[in-house]
Amino acid sequence: MIVQLREALNDCIVAELKHLLSFCDVAITKELKRKQDYVNLCLTLLQKRDFVENMLEKMNKSEQSAKLYSYLIWFHNYLKTSSANSLYGLNLTQIKVKPYRPFEGELTDNLALIKRVIEADWRGQTDDIYIAYNLQKVLKLFYPKPKDYEILEIEAPKETKYIYNNEEGVLDFINTIEEMLQNNLVEFGKTNEKPLLKSLNILKTTTSSNEFYTEKKLNNLTTDMLTRSFSYYYWQNRKFENKEQKTLRRYVKRQLDDRMDFFITRIFGNYLKKIRYDSYYTSQKELFDLIATILSHISQRKCVSVENILHFCIYRELYFYLETVEKTDEYYLQTENGDARVEEDYYYELFFEPFLKASLFYLGALGVLELRYDDPVSPHGGIKSKGENYISPWDGLKYVSITKLGLYVMGKSDKYEAVVTKKETKNIKFDTYKPIVFVDSADIITITKLEPFCEKLDANRYILSYGKIFKDCKSSKALDLKIDNFSKIFHQKLPKVFDDFFAEIKENANLLKRDLKLITIELSNNKKLLNLFMTNKKIQELIIKASGYRVLVKKENIPKLTKIVKEHGFFVDF
Repeated sequence: MIVQLREALNDCIVAELKHLLSFCDVAITKELKRKQDYVNLCLTLLQKRDFVENMLEKMNKSEQSAKLYSYLIWFHNYLKTSSANSLYGLNLTQIKVKPYRPFEGELTDNLALIKRVIEADWRGQTDDIYIAYNLQKVLKLFYPKPKDYEILEIEAPKETKYIYNNEEGVLDFINTIEEMLQNNLVEFGKTNEKPLLKSLNILKTTTSSNEFYTEKKLNNLTTDMLTRSFSYYYWQNRKFENKEQKTLRRYVKRQLDDRMDFFITRIFGNYLKKIRYDSYYTSQKELFDLIATILSHISQRKCVSVENILHFCIYRELYFYLETVEKTDEYYLQTENGDARVEEDYYYELFFEPFLKASLFYLGALGVLELRYDDPVSPHGGIKSKGENYISPWDGLKYVSITKLGLYVMGKSDKYEAVVTKKETKNIKFDTYKPIVFVDSADIITITKLEPFCEKLDANRYILSYGKIFKDCKSSKALDLKIDNFSKIFHQKLPKVFDDFFAEIKENANLLKRDLKLITIELSNNKKLLNLFMTNKKIQELIIKASGYRVLVKKENIPKLTKIVKEHGFFVDF
């Protein structure tokens, strides 16, 4: 405590230390020349119980002053003077100031630790009250902590529209996407960051993973998060663990340690414009360190309030940026009233709170947390996305609790018994006369596997196609590999008609040869030029074949040919 107090006092400037001493009615009996003299005096006084009790008694002279000090000390928000008047019973009169000539001063009596600043520019006038930041850090060491300073358990949370648990869903998802990744069925866009909608739809229809919302614009968030997460994990490791819960446990540990070299936070910030990210391994570290800290303070299987979590962070100034503050200031939310930028005034509403809630939704998708939430509605009144009634898709989150799977993932439980069965292809049959596969129309994954090889005849029949098989094969080796991959789809011996089909492809491969040593020259319809080619014996010796106005010549003889035609007055530039 003494060390923290000394550090906090050292951060103050002399004017702030004098301000504190004056508020406490300290009579300075000897001359203080150095800042350290003021620090030492304040340090001595603040270690005396009677002195601190008298200081707090003066600050909390009324119920309203106590609430005002508590708000300004723990939230460190600038509070509009008009709000202070209405909420805390102040009677601060309006003051007009000239543009770019601010007014600064302190309030009086028991509110004398609070400053008032009024500024005006071309945008208008602002009038706020606040406690100097360095002085606020000192007061935090003495002022009573808010009731929700720690993360508290809630026995009976208020009813919410949704209760979300994805424990079995995420394990089923890992089981399914592993097979799809092994068969290269998960496709991403050009930047290799966003999964294609086609892949997301396949995973949604073939897994039991739950989506947060059914509304069209919000109905892919879970699948998108999990697809990115486990695709990048697979690409880094080239395999999953032998059990889905072990894969999940290892993945979450790596993600919280920020050792996954991709930006899951791109989804978190999808409501903001102009986000740019810095290099891998540095940008998400503060966020996931904070999430790990929050998880360590949540009791096992108990519900906690998200508002409590947000306050837990604010009281301790546990903030984060994904890059420099200057770059984050350039992000903005497009609203009905114009662009709201993530500058100091809007940092909490537009950046901190939505990203923290998004992180908790992410842990919900991973089956680590159970979520309780409502439809997204802006918690900050007039600030909301253009055309919507919310800032971000994450606004409606109210409560979270750690699941049984979450306890296992976080190392608080030794095992987790999952009920996940490997998906097997069903009702697959083969035609014995034509290379046709009969497959259940509901077996989306098998149908997706067949798409690179077969044309669709109807809902249940797919026939091998030359065009599909040859597509993207730029060499015989690639063709052989693609043919070998077809048999791996079924894990059984195929009828002879399929072997014959592929044998014919291999037998007829590369029957066409290109001779790059020969060049075709096209002659213009010029009587003198044509006569030269028909009568000149040296040219005729160089021509392999002539047809119409075209002649075929060896590449090595082109210099000889051009020399002859130039000698006869025909310039050429090849």
